[in-house]
Amino acid sequence: LSCDGTDPQMAALRLPAQSTPLSALLEAAGSDDATAASLKLVKTIVKNVVEHAGEEKYTSIKLSGKAGQKLVAAPAAIAYLTSLGFSTSEDGESFVILPEAALVAGAAAPTAAANLVAANTALAQVAVPGAAAAAPRPALAATNAAPANADPFAGLSLKQKARRQKELDDAKKREDAKRIKAAELEKIKQDAHVRKYDENWKAAAAGVKGGKDIDTFRGKNGEDGC
Repeated sequence: LSCDGTDPQMAALRLPAQSTPLSALLEAAGSDDATAASLKLVKTIVKNVVEHAGEEKYTSIKLSGKAGQKLVAAPAAIAYLTSLGFSTSEDGESFVILPEAALVAGAAAPTAAANLVAANTALAQVAVPGAAAAAPRPALAATNAAPANADPFAGLSLKQKARRQKELDDAKKREDAKRIKAAELEKIKQDAHVRKYDENWKAAAAGVKGGKDIDTFRGKNGEDGC
């Protein structure tokens, strides 16, 4: 125990966890919409720098552009990217990461720096606050579904109505053709079954009508006319 009677080990356990640029960014994103929007952008920036190592277009963000404005509106995002090696360009117009900070020095091929690779891995596990809110809600969609007796041509021009009607007619023809084909196949199946088990079978196919032989010369006299 120390002089004041406290246990140094227990006191150490009660010390607040050291804040990091990433933890600060995540904490701010949980309560600030602008920072939450920038978090998604930060994930994309780091991923691109790692997956496209050495490609200059992925190492610079114009601060006056749409993406740059998202970063400017979120100091925590700027602070985090700065910790990874990004900095403001000399002219103050862009936020960039220089090759010496982005790449492994002396590598045979462009290779992302280890701290960027680690950051990309960590960010991949981070969920952007509010991202799930954009998911579709099936129940709401069902509630807003059109009634069964709604006019299918409502709001269409005459040309669009004609095109839609043709599509419906074509679809009906295809369904009718499928139904007729299925009926014919069933009939053939039935004939095959009867032909196999009924010695008095007469085909209901070509050459017969209503199950009765057509009265032809061949039917009367046979193949040789005998």
